[in-house]
Amino acid sequence: HDAFWPLTGKHTVPPRTCESCHADGYVNTPTQCVGCHRDKYDATTNPNHAATGFGTDCESCHDTVDWGNGSFDHESKFPIASGKHRNITCSECHNNAASYSDFSCTGCHEHTLTKMNQEHQGEVSNYQATLNQYGVERGCLHCHPDGRKHDD
Repeated sequence: HDAFWPLTGKHTVPPRTCESCHADGYVNTPTQCVGCHRDKYDATTNPNHAATGFGTDCESCHDTVDWGNGSFDHESKFPIASGKHRNITCSECHNNAASYSDFSCTGCHEHTLTKMNQEHQGEVSNYQATLNQYGVERGCLHCHPDGRKHDD
């Protein structure tokens, strides 16, 4: 069994019998996490996995010990544990149901492309505002990786 599906974490407690997973005599046993754990995937609301189209390759963020210990390290990408952005929910910034990797600063910060051009051109060397395919300004994090204004 260890060669193709190692039993680790909660798959070993309590000691599982073969029939725990192979209820149909070893026929049609799921080979992906979501095959047995669809209920956890569907019930996860922060972030909402089903509504936002998260992949079902659970092990890219979770382990077999605890579903709640997702391993995405938001702090290394954009700090939300402290400062003005602490305690916000995922959906406050990640509000595109088609792709959770898209996010918007302009949902809370009223910045239009025109306003950003007026504010930054001439002041910021090599400034170039760009929009992603959803019309969202994606240059903010290039200069503001921690979400702070430079005079904060």
